Amino acid sequence: MILFVLLAACAPKQPPAPVETAAVPEGKELFARHLDAIGGEAALRSHTNMVQHGTLSLPAQGITGSMEILVSAPDLYYFAFEIPHLGSVEEGYYGDGLGWQKDPMTGPALKRGPELEDIAFRSRFYSDAEYAELYTSFETVGQTTWAGEPCWQVQAIRTSGRSETHYFSEATGLRVGLVALVPTAMGDIGANLELFDYRDDGGVKTPRRLVDTKGPNQTILETTSVVVDDPAFALPPLPDDVKALVDAQTQ
Repeated sequence: MILFVLLAACAPKQPPAPVETAAVPEGKELFARHLDAIGGEAALRSHTNMVQHGTLSLPAQGITGSMEILVSAPDLYYFAFEIPHLGSVEEGYYGDGLGWQKDPMTGPALKRGPELEDIAFRSRFYSDAEYAELYTSFETVGQTTWAGEPCWQVQAIRTSGRSETHYFSEATGLRVGLVALVPTAMGDIGANLELFDYRDDGGVKTPRRLVDTKGPNQTILETTSVVVDDPAFALPPLPDDVKALVDAQTQ
């Protein structure tokens, strides 16, 4: 601000120039900028798996537990959250249309319909480089603020027809937010994600802190360690009760 005051005081007085509106980038271009910002397609495709450990917290409920996420190319995924004194919440996508979940409250279940489509979509290891085939349209809605910084807001439509809203930092190009409806057995649940603290792991940046806000409640994921291309990578075997459901389905 001081610099502009000094320039105005010293410069010859002229008619004010018209204010230029920032050119609105295409939505697809913003996805491409994000890919470049995290390290680029070549760096992303140079890896085949990632293992993350950390914590998941539900502050309003006073719950904090350990978290583990395993992902592998092309589309394998496992998530586990240990709830103190209750047990483990797990979900996974083991490829070939096998999506499942298990928690201490509802027990084991296989994912079907929109739930299966959603977890298969989320399990794509190279999804940041495959946006052109995962979405059918990209519309830049405009400029806004998300996660505390100026962003471009983009509405993207999946091939399934589901809509998502992405927020890309104007300064860095990184995706700093995502709003979507997540299908569950109880119906769609809104996800309002803020992504923070991108760090480099093997030439690819990933966010270390995710905050999902639903009204007064928050879910906070904090990643404390990341291993890229673990030579001993392996998904856990299916829990026995989940395997029983799979076997019953194929009979």
